Amino acid sequence: MKNPVLNLESFLNNNDSLLIFDSDELTLVDHPFHFDEYKITSEIVQTKSIEKADSYKPHKTRGIKENKEGYCLPCDKWFKLKNSSYWYHMNFKHGINSKGIKYPEPEIRRNNGKLEGFCEACDGWITVGYKFGDKNYKFGWYRHCQKEHRFVQ
Repeated sequence: MKNPVLNLESFLNNNDSLLIFDSDELTLVDHPFHFDEYKITSEIVQTKSIEKADSYKPHKTRGIKENKEGYCLPCDKWFKLKNSSYWYHMNFKHGINSKGIKYPEPEIRRNNGKLEGFCEACDGWITVGYKFGDKNYKFGWYRHCQKEHRFVQ
């Protein structure tokens, strides 16, 4: 007679120890798995009291561990927190750094087919793109601000 197939998670949740084959003997060991760390949840949690000044923090989060996501309210989209997708999105789409500070808006000019933004901190013109609407010319400006300057109030 064949042994019935067990649902491993159900088995482990109902037993504090697990049978392990070691040579020809059976031995008991402590429960080696922690399934709570790996469960995927669709529960959405409202982030605690978001201050108006801190527009960087996600308005909502869902999931746990490496599956945790943050919600961007203006875009109505979810972004992974573990792999920095949310960080990249906020920095380069909205121009908000991880301290919640918005990068300054540049004065833009066209120069020889390029779009340039005037950076007061550098006291010079920075190439930010080649045409309006080309993957949002502000991406180049936000990237410059994030890479070259620490905007702290």
